[in-house]
Amino acid sequence: TARPMDAFSVRYQKGKFLFTYQLGQLDIFKSGDSSSCFENRFFAGHRLDIELSKNLNIGLFETIIFGGSGRHIELTYLNPLIFFHSIQLNGQADDNTFLGCDAGYYIGNKHKIYGQLLIDDIQIEKKSVGDKEPNEIGYLIGFQSLGLFLSFDLQGEYLKITNRTYNQKYLRNRYINRGELIGHNFGSDGDRFTFSLIRWFKYSGRLALDLAYERRGEGGYDSPWTEPWRNMTVNYNEPFPTGTVEKKMSGSLGYAEFVGGHIYYDFKLGISSYQNFNHIQAKKRTTPSFAFRISLLLSTLLNIG
Repeated sequence: TARPMDAFSVRYQKGKFLFTYQLGQLDIFKSGDSSSCFENRFFAGHRLDIELSKNLNIGLFETIIFGGSGRHIELTYLNPLIFFHSIQLNGQADDNTFLGCDAGYYIGNKHKIYGQLLIDDIQIEKKSVGDKEPNEIGYLIGFQSLGLFLSFDLQGEYLKITNRTYNQKYLRNRYINRGELIGHNFGSDGDRFTFSLIRWFKYSGRLALDLAYERRGEGGYDSPWTEPWRNMTVNYNEPFPTGTVEKKMSGSLGYAEFVGGHIYYDFKLGISSYQNFNHIQAKKRTTPSFAFRISLLLSTLLNIG
């Protein structure tokens, strides 16, 4: 769901190493009623992908959102090799850094186990009031099996993102661009299990059964920032998910197919059952859904020789 940004990007590959760097400009944040009250916002990130073996790939990444009134692109963040978080710790601007890693392990040519860990903020020391802040992390783990039996594929995944992830006390530092989240479209303060069973028909038709169970707390990446741990004389323990938890079970059956190489269509019929709908205690709702899409793909070769 992330919106595009004007950016400068560089990629360099050497053997089993691939390094990527990007510096971009986000939408300007208006911080007051006056037309002159605005804050510039920028995004920087770098990533190192390593092919450890034929079957194992890992990636390490770091991103940062920085800006503010009168701030522009800074030379420190133009350095693709510098550790952004160290700059943020030594400065006074309180920029918002993310760290993370991901990995994919292949078993033969048909099976894959993958996962990712995202660290927004994690408390190591317990010396000050601020150290009582809950960890803000997200992680994902899943598997995919192609042609497990006959022409069936299997895929399962678990996702968890804690409250306040992507968020920050300064609105300009939230991982948002033009009103949309820069991150996983699930958002924060919740988790989700998904399972898919797919049947292929000569690789042109695809029948899919999708099942999911998710929980969503009352927090969000764009919720007002709160610090309840500052009012606690003992360690602060926050439930997960927070508040009245909305629970959703859903299932759908869909079919998609290419016809004649130029027409693609897909439709999906599903149903969702909610508990604590819209975070209202004991409120239930069942919602059916139907979606249909058709695309016409036209292309031709031009001989300009």
